[in-house]
Amino acid sequence: MADGVRPDDREAAAIFEPDVIALMRKAFDASWSALAFARLDDENDIRTTREALAKRILEGAAGGERRVPVLSGDALGALEPRRAGATPGETQWRISRSAS
Repeated sequence: MADGVRPDDREAAAIFEPDVIALMRKAFDASWSALAFARLDDENDIRTTREALAKRILEGAAGGERRVPVLSGDALGALEPRRAGATPGETQWRISRSAS
């Protein structure tokens, strides 16, 4: 408990090396670029979407994933289609692209 994390906390703390942080940044940038088609109309939509991408990438990296395309694809796949402003066809494009 000296580090401030209680043993019963539901979310485990993760410490990332600089190279992993660089991978996460690349995954975030790739994910955000893939949303160029999205219709994010207001600042709240943009912030919420960016936070959702970052959270999913952090979770993947904390779980041991180190492949940028997988981190990015999983983050994009976790977005709600209407949040990203996607039509059903665009959602399928994202799913098939992240699987490759």
